[in-house]
Amino acid sequence: MEPVVALGIASNIIQLVDFSSRLISRGHELYQSADGRTEHNTILENATDNLSELYNDLSCRTIFDPSKATAADKQIIALQKESAGVAQKLKEALNKAKRKDGNKKWRSIHQAICSVHSDRTISKLADQLDHIRKQIDTILLVSLRQSMEQTKDSPTQRLFEQRNSFRKEAEQKQAELLHAIHENSWHASHKDDVQRFSTQLNSYAAAASEARFTKMILARLYFPVMSDRGESISSAYSETFEWLFNNEKDQGEASGFGDSFSKWLQEEDSSVYWITGKPGSGKSTLMKFIYSHDGLSPLLKKWASRKDLVKAGFYFWNSGTVMQMSRLGYFQSILHGCLQQHRDLVVTAFPERWEQFVAFGGGHDPFSWLDLRRAFKNVISVQTKNFFFLIDGLDEFDGEPKEVIELILDTVQSNVKMCVSSRPWLQFEDAFDKRPNLRLERLTHKDISIYVAGHFDNNEHYSRFRLDNPAAASTLLADIADRAHGVFLWVYLVVQSLLEGLVNSDRLLDLRTRLDALPSGLESLFDKLLCRLQPEYFRQACEMFRLLRAHREVTSYVHIIGSEQHPTLLGLYFADDVNSKSSLQATCTNAAATNTSQEIQIMRRRLNARCNCFLEIRDDIKEESTNNPWVAYLHRTARDFVESEIYWHQVLQTTNYHSFKAEERWANAYLWLLKVGALVSEPMMRIVYTTVTFLIHGKPGTVQKTYLDEFCRAIRFHDAGLRRETLLCTQLDVVMLVPELAGYLAISLERLSCNERRKDLKQYVYTMEAIAEDLRPILEYYSKPPPGLERLKWLCRRPKRPSLPPYE
Repeated sequence: MEPVVALGIASNIIQLVDFSSRLISRGHELYQSADGRTEHNTILENATDNLSELYNDLSCRTIFDPSKATAADKQIIALQKESAGVAQKLKEALNKAKRKDGNKKWRSIHQAICSVHSDRTISKLADQLDHIRKQIDTILLVSLRQSMEQTKDSPTQRLFEQRNSFRKEAEQKQAELLHAIHENSWHASHKDDVQRFSTQLNSYAAAASEARFTKMILARLYFPVMSDRGESISSAYSETFEWLFNNEKDQGEASGFGDSFSKWLQEEDSSVYWITGKPGSGKSTLMKFIYSHDGLSPLLKKWASRKDLVKAGFYFWNSGTVMQMSRLGYFQSILHGCLQQHRDLVVTAFPERWEQFVAFGGGHDPFSWLDLRRAFKNVISVQTKNFFFLIDGLDEFDGEPKEVIELILDTVQSNVKMCVSSRPWLQFEDAFDKRPNLRLERLTHKDISIYVAGHFDNNEHYSRFRLDNPAAASTLLADIADRAHGVFLWVYLVVQSLLEGLVNSDRLLDLRTRLDALPSGLESLFDKLLCRLQPEYFRQACEMFRLLRAHREVTSYVHIIGSEQHPTLLGLYFADDVNSKSSLQATCTNAAATNTSQEIQIMRRRLNARCNCFLEIRDDIKEESTNNPWVAYLHRTARDFVESEIYWHQVLQTTNYHSFKAEERWANAYLWLLKVGALVSEPMMRIVYTTVTFLIHGKPGTVQKTYLDEFCRAIRFHDAGLRRETLLCTQLDVVMLVPELAGYLAISLERLSCNERRKDLKQYVYTMEAIAEDLRPILEYYSKPPPGLERLKWLCRRPKRPSLPPYE
C-alpha cells in the first residue's frame, strides 16, 4: 500500500475513533450557546451528520491492489471496517434517540445514546474504539516501514523536500511524518519509536480534522455573486492611472490635490487612504486598477517588512444583490479573501465554532454580521501578519454612512492599511478629509486626453480630418477633455455620440456642432440624450426603466436564496411582451431543443436603439452565461437620474402609471423562461421564489390559479433534469408560498422512500428556520397564513406518507 494511501486511511480512522469516543464519554456535556441555552436538536443533528461524513470519507478511501497487500495492509483494512461498523451503530443510536422522544432535553450525547443502548453495550463500544486506536499506531508503522524499504527512490524524501510548497497544513504534516520515519529509522518493535510515531500521527490527524473544518467555513463564507461586482467594473484604459504608482513625486502630491499614494503604501503610521471624486469620475475603475496592479504588493511588502502580507477587497454595489451592499456581504467577502490565502487563520477567526466542531461536529450555524465582525477582529489581531484591504463604494452601502464609517475606523490599527473610496459626501469628508486622500476628477485630465485620443486616432474618418485640418481636429479632442471636468462617464457618452456622427459621415464642423450642443453636466447630458429619442422610442425606454426597477425591487425579497437582481436579455425580451398572459399557451420544451438566439438578438437591438446611453448589456462576468447576457444600468448615476423623484414621475406618466403592469409582465416572462428550459440550470429555489413573488406583487392577496397550474406543470415537465433533493426543496418552497399547492408536494412525496423523505425534509426545515424572518415580508401578502414550521417538523417525524389533499 502506498504510504500516502495508508496515512489517509489511518487519519480517517483516528478522526472517526476520536470523535466517536467523545460522543459516548460520560463527562461530555452538551455545548451551551452564548446565551446559556442548549440547542439539543441541532447538536444531535450535527453529531449524526459529522459521523456520516467521517464514515463516508472512510468508506470511499482509495482501494489498492489486494494482490499486493501485505499482512499489515490487510490489518489496516480490517481496522477500517471495524471502525466504520462502530460509527454505523452510533449513527443508528442517535437517530433512534431523536425519534424516540424529539422533545427530550439531554444533558449529554452519552445520555441520548443511553436511551437506546444499555451501559454494557456502550462500554463495549468504548472498549472497541480504544482497541482500534491502540492498534492503528503499530500496524500503520509496520505498513509504512515495509513500503519505504521496498522503494529505493523514496517518495517520502521528495514529499519532505516539497513540504514548504504545500498550501495545506495536513499535507505538510504528512510529508514531515513520512520523513521522520525514514530519517529516524522508527520500527514497530521499539516501544519508544511507536510512541514518538503515535504523537506525530495524532498531529497529522488533528491537521486533517482542521482541514475539514476550514473547508466547511470557507464554503459557508462564500456566496455566488461574491466576485461579480469587481469583475463587472471596466478595466482602466491603457496607460491611464499609472501616475498613482510612480516612484517619483506622484501626480496627486505634485498638483496639490492629493497625497502620495505610493508613499502611503510604504508608511508605518497611516492606516486609511481615501479616494473621492464626483459621480462618474472613475473611482471604481481606479480601485480595480489599484488592486490588480503589479506594483501594489512590492510597495506594501516594504511596509510589512518580514511579516506575511494578506490582501482582500470588497466593492459595495447598491445596484446588485443585498449581499453586495450589506455588512454581512462585506465581512463574508473580506474574511473569505483572507482565509482563502492563509488557512492557518481559520481556527483563530472562529474559535467557538472550532470547539463545537471538535466536540460534536457543530459550527454550522448561519453567520450573523456580529459573528463575522468578531471573527474579523480575531484575524486582524494576529500581529505576525499585515493586512491590506481595498473597499470601494462606501456610498453604496445599504445603511447609514456613519455605520460604514464605523466599520472602517474600527479596523484601524498598526498592522492594517485600508484604501477606501466614496463620493464626497459630508459624512465621509468629516471622517477622512484629514487622512491621506486624493480627489480624482482634479487629477485625470491627462488620462482623459489619452482615452479620447485613443478612440479617435483609430477612426479612419477622423484620421482624414486630422490630415486636412490638424489644428481643428486636435482642438476638438482637447475641448472634449477640458469640458469633461474630470468625469470619465461624461467623456464616454460624448465620445460615443461623436463616433456615431463619424459613422454617419459627419464633417468636422458637424462634430463641433454636436459637441457644443451637449451640456457639460451629467444630469443635463442624460436629459438631452433622452429628449433626442422619438416619442414612441421614449415611451418604450420608460417601459424598460420600469421593468428593471420592478425586477430589482421584487428580487430584493428573495436575496436569501442568492437571486441576482439583474434580468437576462432573454428574460427582458419576454417581459417586453405586451400580452402578459402569452406564456399560458406556450408549450414546454427542453433547453437543447430550444433556440432563443433570435429573441436575444432582437432584444439587444431594441435596447441599443432606445436605451443605449443608459442601459448596457453585460456578458463578461460568468463565462457560461455569455449566450444569455444580462442587462444593467450603464452606471449608478444613470439609474439615479432616471429614478430621481422628478424624472421618475415623467417615466410613470409616459407609461400611464398603473396601467403598465410590470410585475405581471415579469411573472409572464419567468413562466416563459421556465417553459423554454432557460432556467433548468438555475437553482430551483430561485425560480420558485422569483416567479411566485412576481405573481404575488402583481395581484396582492390573491393567487392566479391558472398561472400556478401552468407553473407547476412546467416544473413537472423538467423533473427529469433535476436532482431529487432540489426537486423536493422546490415543492416545499411552493407550499410555503402558496398553500393551495400542497397537493403537488404529495405527488412527489409518493416517489420517495420514508428515509429519503425524512432526510430531505430535515435539511429543508433547518434552512427554513434560518430564513424565516426574511420570508415574512413575502408571506404577509397572503390572505391566509401558510403552513408553519411545526407542520413541516411533523412531516419529518412521520414514519408513513403524510396525508395531504390531492392536487387535482
